[in-house]
Amino acid sequence: AFAATEHEPLETLYIDEAAEPEQRAGLERLLRERHNRRVQTTLEALKGAAAGGENTMPPLLDAVRAYATVGEMCDALREVWGEYTEVPII
Repeated sequence: AFAATEHEPLETLYIDEAAEPEQRAGLERLLRERHNRRVQTTLEALKGAAAGGENTMPPLLDAVRAYATVGEMCDALREVWGEYTEVPII
């Protein structure tokens, strides 16, 4: 009953590779200028919440506010929970 009868084409987002050096420079500047001890403290709190079965959203937000990268936050969670591997079913 709610299926669309017309499908509008979606535009593909194209990001020029020339943007990479600027993005890398910005990341390097962030890593150099942020308060790294605070980042590590928030990541440890995130790991503690994940290990204890607590709500991870407040420590995630604290880590974001401390300028932890997405990769750093994911690594912290992977340390506790591991990495999901799909079991192939044939």
